[in-house]
Amino acid sequence: MKRYKAIPVLILLCAAVGFGQDKPSGTPAEWSLHLKTGGAPWTKQFEVELEQTGKLILTEHNPERAPNSQASKLNVTLSAKDARQIYEQALKAFREFRFEEEEVRRHDGTNLTLRLKAYERVLVMQFFHLGQAAEECPEVAAVLSLINRHLPPGQQVY
Repeated sequence: MKRYKAIPVLILLCAAVGFGQDKPSGTPAEWSLHLKTGGAPWTKQFEVELEQTGKLILTEHNPERAPNSQASKLNVTLSAKDARQIYEQALKAFREFRFEEEEVRRHDGTNLTLRLKAYERVLVMQFFHLGQAAEECPEVAAVLSLINRHLPPGQQVY
């Protein structure tokens, strides 16, 4: 008799364990995005941090300000849908990335680093001498565009 009582409990436990082990098909529960852009020493540099909670922090370094001035920071709270959209576009940028078929001959100093962390894994993409992002990597340009929707006109990331 005890044997029969244990079987339904065991099946229920296995079902619960099996359900918890399935990988989610959507956005992970914990993820973060870090974007850093820069260029020549006389141009602005940006750092963007975005968490799954929707907390977006923009740090702008502007060399045109007084030499000892602090970087300006902007905190924005995005909706879960907007944050997820940026995450998904960043993931698409990593999936769609292709190396150029020809040697890059520009030396303009522009660079971009995109780091995406999810499931305790980190993906990093770096561009040096990036010309027009829309032409060279449209998926990354789309990430910038989605971020810029939530920033004031004077603090657009490029």
